[in-house]
Amino acid sequence: MADQVAPPPYEEPIELSQRRSEGRKVQVIYCPPRKLSLVKLGFRTSAVVNSLVLLGLSIGITAFGDRNLGPIIWYGVMCGIGLIWSISDLCCYFSRKGRRSAHPGAAVTLDLLLWMPLLAISCVQVYIPGNGGYYDESDGYGSKSLSIWMATAAFGFIQFGLHFILFVIACYETNRRRAYEREPVTFVEMGPNGSILYPPANFKVVQVYQNDKLYNLQLADCQTYETRV
Repeated sequence: MADQVAPPPYEEPIELSQRRSEGRKVQVIYCPPRKLSLVKLGFRTSAVVNSLVLLGLSIGITAFGDRNLGPIIWYGVMCGIGLIWSISDLCCYFSRKGRRSAHPGAAVTLDLLLWMPLLAISCVQVYIPGNGGYYDESDGYGSKSLSIWMATAAFGFIQFGLHFILFVIACYETNRRRAYEREPVTFVEMGPNGSILYPPANFKVVQVYQNDKLYNLQLADCQTYETRV
């Protein structure tokens, strides 16, 4: 069974578990470049903050006298699930070596299950007041409550957009990961100075094996790769 070597933080070396790995098969695993990781971090953090705002607005609708508990139930469930998932993803990012978030396959599934209901709920949230569903001036549902109702719908659409963008990024990463998992590479002995790690076909090595430490492999397409030795 091949040993697994976790990727280091950016520009930091990995200590190999075995000093001599030449001749053994190495599998190259796609890891997102730093810029893409920071973009995901920004969207995921925004999703956490927006979930809290959305949940507060949903509670505010009831606080202003509206008897409809729909927004609290709809958005409460989605915000709860979204908060658990987003916080878990952020914990993965800050706890794993190499600043990696959760597996992209998990992100595809969970963000898909979040953005689809959020889109439907937000559309219903806009539809109800405009068609007289629960809106009745004589029943105490005044302009302030209506403003909060529409603000809730607006933040619902924002939350939908955040999870949809994260879903698209996860789909891209999943596709890239599957492509690079099929590309084997090999340590080749180069004499007393150590070994060189050959990348997949059509790529060019920029950093190589130095002083018994395997540096994050930077290839010609500016992607960063994890290696399993």
